[in-house]
Amino acid sequence: MAKISISEAARQVGLSRSALYRSYIKTGRLSVDRDSRGAPEIDTSEIVRVFGDQFGATAKATDVHTDKIQPNTPFLQAEVARLQTLVQVYEKQLDEAKLREEWLKAKVDALQPASLSGPGVRRPWWQF
Repeated sequence: MAKISISEAARQVGLSRSALYRSYIKTGRLSVDRDSRGAPEIDTSEIVRVFGDQFGATAKATDVHTDKIQPNTPFLQAEVARLQTLVQVYEKQLDEAKLREEWLKAKVDALQPASLSGPGVRRPWWQF
């Protein structure tokens, strides 16, 4: 989303800059980023998260950025196909891991009774 200055954010939410700093930024309710010059700026999504969309702070800013991305571009289609392939690979690996876990649990269950009651197991003198 778009990033705006602290003063502009204060104007959009109807607070003074000092009130925005004191009540929201210093307490950690509102996160602040730094631009390339080191000046503080606030992402408009943060304003919506904290204050809600009743101020309409992001309506114009997001329209500008979302118009540039077309949902049916070949790049996005290729990316979706690649991600679907990755999901299939990860699901297969997860199924294999579950089978290994079940096999190992069965082995542990089979070995446990023999190890607890076998002839080579010595109990402490105080246990009967």
